[in-house]
Amino acid sequence: MTGETTSAARDDAPTRRRSAGRRVTPERLRRILDAAAAIATESGLAAVTMQAVAKHTGYVRPVVYDCYGTPENILLALIDREGRLLSDDLGVVGGRVRTGGDLVDRLMTYVDSIFTHPGAWQLFTLPTEGVDDTVREAADRVRDGLRQSVARWLQPTVEKRPGPVDVEALSIFVLAAIDGIATTVVDDSGAVDRARIRAFLESLVTAVTLTPARRRTSR
Repeated sequence: MTGETTSAARDDAPTRRRSAGRRVTPERLRRILDAAAAIATESGLAAVTMQAVAKHTGYVRPVVYDCYGTPENILLALIDREGRLLSDDLGVVGGRVRTGGDLVDRLMTYVDSIFTHPGAWQLFTLPTEGVDDTVREAADRVRDGLRQSVARWLQPTVEKRPGPVDVEALSIFVLAAIDGIATTVVDDSGAVDRARIRAFLESLVTAVTLTPARRRTSR
């Protein structure tokens, strides 16, 4: 009986290997990334392991391995997917920034994106301690792209300030405020509305640029 069982196992092994490719489906790829996002949001990026993802999705671990191979690959794919969402949201921004009011308009595109894709924004506010360098660098590239946009918009609005202005430092400060808005929206989207956020950004931009940022009519 033992010999028959061993023989059957040997016969079945090639079948499992041949079926490995069929385990990879678009739905499974998506569900694994959704699971990784949920795990990261609840417990941090470093908590995304093959076992944790398998448990969250209900897939056996070989399926998760066939789909992505490593936890790092899962996180890299997740960062790429969510980063593209933000890029698409913010890619519609056009025109030159000349005034504080223009800057508020640009920052409100970030706010609109937060309300549309709160999970993506939350992902990029998470600390990256305990993850592979490739994952940390990928997340940093997305955040740096967001910061560079803020710096580019800030530059013409602070030119009339007296003395030298550290635009990079200001852009980090403004993006931190955006992070705070994102965290608030994720925790309770009803706690603040766009009008209230815009009023806050108008006050912030006025303080940063020393020029009025309030529009005659609000969005």
